Amino acid sequence: GVNRNITVYTPPNYNAGQQYPVLYLLHGIGGDEWEWQRHVGAKFNDIVDNLHNQGLVEPMIIVMPDGNALRNINSEPFASFGAFEGVLLNDIIPFVEQEYAVAPGRENRALAGLSMGGGQALTFGLRNTDTFAWVAGFSSAPNLDESPNNIDQMRNLNLILVSCGDADGLFSRSNNIHNHLDRNSVPHLWKVYPGGGHDMYVWNRSFYSFARLIFK
Repeated sequence: GVNRNITVYTPPNYNAGQQYPVLYLLHGIGGDEWEWQRHVGAKFNDIVDNLHNQGLVEPMIIVMPDGNALRNINSEPFASFGAFEGVLLNDIIPFVEQEYAVAPGRENRALAGLSMGGGQALTFGLRNTDTFAWVAGFSSAPNLDESPNNIDQMRNLNLILVSCGDADGLFSRSNNIHNHLDRNSVPHLWKVYPGGGHDMYVWNRSFYSFARLIFK
């Protein structure tokens, strides 16, 4: 019952007569729908524009929502970020697909995020494999489900990317889910950034890598 904002990036020469895949890109615990543009060191606009202009990515829409589903209602962050799953699936995706020129189906949906948003993206994406085909978590926070058990469904995803800097205090979270996926023979890409902390040095590079791989 509360209005929330989303920031939407459309690719160069966006044409409502075409259909585009969509990347849903989530922020961290202290952020909102502008974090990917306004966080210290954020290079989102430069990265995505250059990737499109150089033809290195499929033309895509990128949706950056406010992932704090209970903002101003319930200040407990883990409950608020957990409740966002329903908002994403039941409200945001249908809204975006109604208002923008979106290609339908799981093959045309990707989900990724940083920190708390990384925990959301992996947790929600890995258990909603009928909705998303491409999933990534960058420096995922403790809200991450480190041992999802729907092994067969996860094996059907087109891409799972897990990334973290090895100097990040949350490194063990990403390493744990990497090891869990590895033990269960779930194909995934594990990227460790030497010396990387919990910062945009890692997140810019992770976004760049993921964007180049999806929808192909």
